[in-house]
Amino acid sequence: MPKRAVPPTADEPEPLPLDQDPALALQVLARQLATATMDDVRAAVPAPVRESDGYVFQHLLPGPLTVGELAERLGITQQGASKAVLDMDRRGLVVRSSDPTDRRIRRVGLTPAALGAVHAARRSRQAFADAVESTLGPRRAATFRRALLDLLAATGADAAVERRSVPAPD
Repeated sequence: MPKRAVPPTADEPEPLPLDQDPALALQVLARQLATATMDDVRAAVPAPVRESDGYVFQHLLPGPLTVGELAERLGITQQGASKAVLDMDRRGLVVRSSDPTDRRIRRVGLTPAALGAVHAARRSRQAFADAVESTLGPRRAATFRRALLDLLAATGADAAVERRSVPAPD
């Protein structure tokens, strides 16, 4: 028999109704969107892609980096970046090559499969944008997009998006 939920005490807040809890609505919508995007990516790309791979892809899109540079941009140790690169190499998402100017330096770049994953994710996000427009109509969709951008700016997250440096979740 399932346990009964303990009623909140006087100092614990009651859960907000969904229409008054934008954080919950955004979290659930973001999770649903992430799941749909990954489903689309996995359908389009033969290599096994994980959601966390996107955090590496965003830094390698402009061009190959050394493991040290990648680690710095990801905000992780060089050992952690090396481990991620080795795993992604095994899955066919990155390739390691010598630097053309100094053969001692190894650079990490994206493979065609990784680029395919990026393109599939972009198509998936465009489909979501189209669904927002079709569901809300052009005016409400524009208001929704502006509100999201205002919230990103208010939290400082807009700069990370512009720099392609959205931090991976812990």
